[in-house]
Amino acid sequence: MSAIAERSRRGWLRRRFVQVRRPDGSRIAIGIAWLLFVAVLGVLLLGAAEGGLRLRRVWIAAHAGAPPITDERFVADRLVRYKNRPSYRYGGGSVWYTNNALGLRGPETSVTKAVGVQRVVLVGGSTVYGALVDDPDTISAQLQTLLRRSLGPTVEVINGGVPGYESLREVVFTRAELFDLQPDVVIDLDGLNDVFYGSLEEWPSQVASDEIGVIGDGRFQDIVSLIDATVFPHGLIEHRVTMLGRDLRPRLYAVLRQPSPVAPRILNDRILALHAEVLGALASYGAPRGVAVIAALQPLVATGHKPLAPEEQRAVERGGYWDAGSWAQMALSWYPRLALTTRTAVQERGGTFVDLTGIFDQEFEPTYADDAVHYTPLGDLRLAEALAPLVEERLIHLHAVSSELMSTQSMSRPAATTPRGSFSRI
Repeated sequence: MSAIAERSRRGWLRRRFVQVRRPDGSRIAIGIAWLLFVAVLGVLLLGAAEGGLRLRRVWIAAHAGAPPITDERFVADRLVRYKNRPSYRYGGGSVWYTNNALGLRGPETSVTKAVGVQRVVLVGGSTVYGALVDDPDTISAQLQTLLRRSLGPTVEVINGGVPGYESLREVVFTRAELFDLQPDVVIDLDGLNDVFYGSLEEWPSQVASDEIGVIGDGRFQDIVSLIDATVFPHGLIEHRVTMLGRDLRPRLYAVLRQPSPVAPRILNDRILALHAEVLGALASYGAPRGVAVIAALQPLVATGHKPLAPEEQRAVERGGYWDAGSWAQMALSWYPRLALTTRTAVQERGGTFVDLTGIFDQEFEPTYADDAVHYTPLGDLRLAEALAPLVEERLIHLHAVSSELMSTQSMSRPAATTPRGSFSRI
């Protein structure tokens, strides 16, 4: 082989087997392209996973029934988990609880409002329902007495309280059933359960479970969107990962043969946002129906400055519900923020917000019951007295508007004429 041919063969081999060194700029561009590819792939995978979780949620909601109920005071409900048992009476001694045929505590009433009646609905949890007080001593019963003194016997106040309800289920229940009662005013009095339950680490999971009921019902997609926007703003994946960490924690301690510490209560900004937004939504739901909505923040021992009566002091020292998980201390941080955010949300949507935190501060007699959480008949009376002027003002305004509308309509009708030949001969 000639020298020229040998050199040609060696050059070909070098070109064939030796990698050609690319310029640095080209390598950087390829690296960036790979990073972009990985990022896009990750986004697509996360999006697919999020979409899968949402589809799974819809499937579960479509096939989920009402949860089992072991407490005979309640009946299972797919939408709000449970409701008061209709036509049911229980209690004993000086305290009796009587639910009417609609499952609302108090005397029988009809869904359709009678002509001339002005109707007020009070909604909330066990304090509104009237835990530890007799039927005539509930806030709703005493508020009705006060309003009838000033406005007459045609005012009706309906007790829409259900023990254990918090703001989300209060609003869902009101929209699903209580608006059907044709109220002129709706009052939502809460705060206790939103702090007691909302400060629990696992509460977002309970909200997700309640959301399944709303999705399965199918009537309130806007409430589903509201829950997702406040409690799950970064999607269901984030919630799943967070809850996975919570569930794995005790298992890890078990492996290490160490006692698992009690999860501390937390101030969850998302639960605060949910409280504000659902009550704001309640105000917006009432507006087109001509319903005046009042959102009230209820008093707690921890958040007020009431001089405690001896009975109340003993109740606080006894503990129990009052100090379970130190939730009462959390209320000191929660309540000012609940008041601020909820006031803004409700008033922006045409409702009224009232902070009743200090309503007992000048009262020396017991207003808190034996558990230092619920109220005595006197406490319910003081709350009714605080709410009465607000309700009375709105009922008078609504009556004036209604009268003016009827007057305008009657003036716009053509004058009645007597047909010819209608006169009889005498």
